[in-house]
Amino acid sequence: METGAGDFFSGRVIEWDPGIILGFRWKFVGCGPEYEVRFSMLRRKQGTELTVQDRGAITVEEAECLRVGWSEFLMRFEKALLKNVNARFNWRKALTMTIRLAETKKEQLAAALNDPRWYQTALAGVRAQIHEPRENEIAAIITHDTWGDVETRARVRLRNIRGVDYAYVAHEGWAELPTDLAQAERRRFVGIWISALSDFSVDRVARAHQ
Repeated sequence: METGAGDFFSGRVIEWDPGIILGFRWKFVGCGPEYEVRFSMLRRKQGTELTVQDRGAITVEEAECLRVGWSEFLMRFEKALLKNVNARFNWRKALTMTIRLAETKKEQLAAALNDPRWYQTALAGVRAQIHEPRENEIAAIITHDTWGDVETRARVRLRNIRGVDYAYVAHEGWAELPTDLAQAERRRFVGIWISALSDFSVDRVARAHQ
């Protein structure tokens, strides 16, 4: 399932009772932890009650973000139904993803992220200025010839949670690009980041990106 900003969820339906229940397991951009989502509908006197359960968050902070996100989604959904208006989300201004790292790959990824040459090779010819690294976090200023004077910002946090290594990637600044480039470049870099991190991930995303 793909969004307008180029993000997507890949998964499979695990429960289906028409008009009552839809359950599936999915991964955001095909990487990282797998989540189990269950929609259930219950008839009420004045309409239908829709309940969403989302399991799989690996931290309390992530679970809270999911709760806020689903609450916002359901409010927009209700508004669209009751008022017959377009209440869809605009494209996400930040590109974020979580990568589940293969064993022994954490140190290799950290070394790559601290090398400006890796960004140029792996991220479609960008230039990177690496910040002074903090513990388990690497940040860089990213520029590209087609962006003019605009700088974007990439940050990768490395964490071990319950014995599993994860890389949390955030690439921001797309909204600062020229209007005719902003959304298209943010969309393009979803696939670029997935490809760049594939050598370090246990996941293989069988999907081509433009």
